[in-house]
Order: sequence, then C-alpha cells, then structure tokens
Amino acid sequence: MRKIGTIDSAVGKRCFIYWNLQFKVSQAGRHRVLRDKCKNVHAGIVGVVRDAAPDAAPDLVGITYNPYIYDSFVQADRPSVPIERASYASLNKNERPIVAASVI
Repeated sequence: MRKIGTIDSAVGKRCFIYWNLQFKVSQAGRHRVLRDKCKNVHAGIVGVVRDAAPDAAPDLVGITYNPYIYDSFVQADRPSVPIERASYASLNKNERPIVAASVI
C-alpha cells in the first residue's frame, strides 16, 4: 500500500470525497500497537479521490477504527459490523468518526 497523502496534507481543505474504497488493517502492525502500547501507522483507507459527491446522496454510516478495541474498521453505531469496502465516503478532518461511507 503506497500512501499518496493524508487528510491533513491539504492545507485549508476540510472535506475529502473518495470512491471505491477498501479499509485495510495490517494485523502485524496492530499487534505491535497492542504489545508496545505505542501508536504506529498500520491501518488505512485506499480509494480514488474525487472533487465532488455523487449526484444522489447514498445512505451513509459512520466508520471508525481503534486498534485497542477492534481488529478491523467497524460501523460506528454498530461496532459488531466489520467494514471492508465502501462505494463512496466523505472524510472530514474536524469530526469523529471521520468517515461517512456508503458500505458495500
């Protein structure tokens, strides 16, 4: 997985639109976090960045991830539901959860 940017990398931009997303967690990286009790980059979202939202707003759900609680990204209001893919997502760097996604 190659990182091409982060949500904080675009100065002044508050919201990012992504299409065709995959939510990935490196289990080896997660185990290092649990073992060392220290943050490291081991999870991410891979997708295509777009400038605009879809014409018809899809049903969106909040997505979150916490390596101390979950082993994958999960639906924020139903943490028993793991999330692997979404067709569309809006990431807002000033809110939590930062992802609202149309889950596939």
